[in-house]
Amino acid sequence: MIYEHEGKKYIRMGECNNCGACEFVGYIKPCPHLILNSDSTTRCKIHNQLSDIDDTLALEVSNIHTSACSKYPNGLGDLGSPEIRNKCGYYFMEVEKNNMGRNGLAKKTTPLTQKERTKKYREKYPDRVRKMRRDWAKKNPDKQSRLSRNWHIKNHYGITEEQYNNLFKQQNGLCAICDRPETRIFKGKLSKLNVDHNHTTNKIRGLICMSCNIALGKVDDNILILEAMIGYLEATKNG
Repeated sequence: MIYEHEGKKYIRMGECNNCGACEFVGYIKPCPHLILNSDSTTRCKIHNQLSDIDDTLALEVSNIHTSACSKYPNGLGDLGSPEIRNKCGYYFMEVEKNNMGRNGLAKKTTPLTQKERTKKYREKYPDRVRKMRRDWAKKNPDKQSRLSRNWHIKNHYGITEEQYNNLFKQQNGLCAICDRPETRIFKGKLSKLNVDHNHTTNKIRGLICMSCNIALGKVDDNILILEAMIGYLEATKNG
């Protein structure tokens, strides 16, 4: 069956999971099984009967659902709030024009996986997704900081958070060069040791503090310059 919403056509996918979300949605022609409560909310006689028994038994007697039950949800509008959409076992998939048969019915299609639906949503509503991410980051600054760091070390150095933590334990939390802990404070928090790697082979060499990282960067990892600096310090240590 084809459902229309805001000028677009959809087909209903999924199956009933006895969630009871339909209790909270009335129809233009009210369902005969909905009871009107004193506070104007509705209650389903059938769902409450199922919820009073064991889950396994509820599945066995789920044929107690009548033809009226199969009418819900009757389009995107019936799913209402995100809370109801997340409970309901049904979902609606937009039907592209090239998926419509000559009789006006949708051709058989393979349901999208959750990953595919998420990707399609991100592509269709990029601004909405960006706003959701910004709002989440503001509410969860610590989690966002951790996610950003994990993404950084994974994409730049090819190691996971677990591998970083193992290397940190091997070094007893100290810099692999100066054998001291990190002391740099950034945005009010103690920084973590930097992942140091060979810029030619990209192989991880160890974890070093910010001071040592800057020092290596200034001399471009040039051993001759470093040896010259050591010789200079030794020659001038008394004067």
